[in-house]
Amino acid sequence: MAAIALCGNGMAQTPGAGDDIPREWTLEQCLELSSRNNPYVKNARLDIESAKARKNEALWEYFPTVGLRGMGYYAQNPLVTITVNDILGNSDAAWDIRNGIVDAAGELGVDYEYNSFRKGYSAGVVATQPLFAGGRIVSGNRLASVGVEAARLQSLMKERDTDIEIEKKYWTVVALQEKMTTLVAGKRLLDTLYRDVIAGLDAGLVSESDVSEVMVKQKELASAEVTLRGALKLARLDIFHAIGVSCSYRLLDSLTFTGDLGELIPPRECGNLRPSESSYESQLLEASLEAKRLEKKMAEGEYLPEVGIGVSYGYGNIQGRFNGENFNGVAFASVKIPLTGLGKMASRSRRYQNEVTKIANEKEYLDSQLELRRQKLWLDFETAYNQAEVARYAGKVSSDALFRAERNHKAGRATLAELLEAELNYRRAQEEFIDRCIDYRTAMTAVRLL
Repeated sequence: MAAIALCGNGMAQTPGAGDDIPREWTLEQCLELSSRNNPYVKNARLDIESAKARKNEALWEYFPTVGLRGMGYYAQNPLVTITVNDILGNSDAAWDIRNGIVDAAGELGVDYEYNSFRKGYSAGVVATQPLFAGGRIVSGNRLASVGVEAARLQSLMKERDTDIEIEKKYWTVVALQEKMTTLVAGKRLLDTLYRDVIAGLDAGLVSESDVSEVMVKQKELASAEVTLRGALKLARLDIFHAIGVSCSYRLLDSLTFTGDLGELIPPRECGNLRPSESSYESQLLEASLEAKRLEKKMAEGEYLPEVGIGVSYGYGNIQGRFNGENFNGVAFASVKIPLTGLGKMASRSRRYQNEVTKIANEKEYLDSQLELRRQKLWLDFETAYNQAEVARYAGKVSSDALFRAERNHKAGRATLAELLEAELNYRRAQEEFIDRCIDYRTAMTAVRLL
C-alpha cells in the first residue's frame, strides 16, 4: 500500500520527472491506481452523484411549495366608477334624484360618484400542497430512483471495462519481458557458440562459413532485441498513461512488472469464474424497461385529475382606498379535471405502450445474446487453456531438442546448422507459448469480469 501511495504522487509530476516511482509493479497496484485516476471512471462516479441529486430534487415534489408574491398597479383613470344613474337608471325620477344628490354633495364637499381601482398593491406568502397530480409525483420519484440504479450500473461497467483494459496492458508488458528473457538466453547461447567456432577455426576444425553463419544469427538477434526493447518501453509507457502515473523515460528499462504468465489454472478448477446470469448489462436492460414504464405513467398522468390545497396570507390594498386593516388570510382548494384531453391521453398511452413493448422485445433478444456471449466467453477460456498447454508441451519438446543438439554438436554428431535450427525452433516455441498465455489471461479476465 505504501508503494501505491508513492505512485499516486506521480500524478503531480511532469512527464519525465517521475524518478521516485517503484521499480516493481504488481497487477493490483495498477488496478488500484487506474480506479483512482482514470477520468472516465471518475466521471462515471460523478454521474451517480448527479443521479442522486436528481432524486433529491424529485423528492421535494412531495412537500408544499412556498413563495412570496407581490404586485402593484396604477391606472390613468379609475377602473370602476359608479354613479346614481348606474343604480337607478336613466328615468326622469332618477335624474331628479341625481340632481338632488349632486347639489347636496356640492354643499357638503363630498363626491357624488364612487371611484375605485385606480391604484393598488398586494404582498403575501402562498403555500400550496399537491394532494394528487395524476401519479406524476410518485412516478417521477420512482423514475429518479431507477436513474440512480442505472448510473450505478454504468459506473460498474466502466470500472469493469477499465480493469479489463488495464489487465490486458499489464500482461502484454509481462509477455514482452518474458520474450526479452528468452531472447537474451538465445544471445548467450550464440555468444558461447561463437567462442567455440572461433576456437575451432583456429584449430582448423570448422570453416569460416560456420563463423559467418553464427555472426549473422548474432546480428539478427541484436536487431530483434532493439525492436523488442522499443516495444517494451512503449508498452510500459502505455500502461502508465492508462493508470495516470508519470514516469521518466530513462527509467523504463529498469522497471519490472511482476507476475507469473505461465501459471495456467484449468477451467474445470475455475467454476467460480463462470459468468453470472445477472450481468450488469442485463440489470441495465431491466432498469431501462422500468424507466420506460414509469415514463408512460407520467405521460398518462398529465390527463388525470389534479387536486391541491393551499393558504395565502399577506397585506394589500387592491382598491387604492383606505379601508382599515389590510392583513388577510385565505385558504383555497383547486381541482382540475380534464375532459377534452381523454382522447389524446388514450392515443398517447398507446404510443408509450408501443415504446415499452419495443424495449421489452429488445431486452428479450439482448438477454439471449448475453447468454450466448457468456457461453462463448467460457468456450474461449477453455480453448485458450488447451492451446496454451499444447504450446507448453511444444516448448518442452523444443527445449529437449536444443539440449540434444548442443550435446551432439559438442560430440561432433550434429552440424552447426542443426544446432542453430534447434535454437531458432526453441525461441519460436517459447514465443508461441507466451502468446498463448496472453490469450489465456485475456480470456480468463473476460470470464471473471464480464
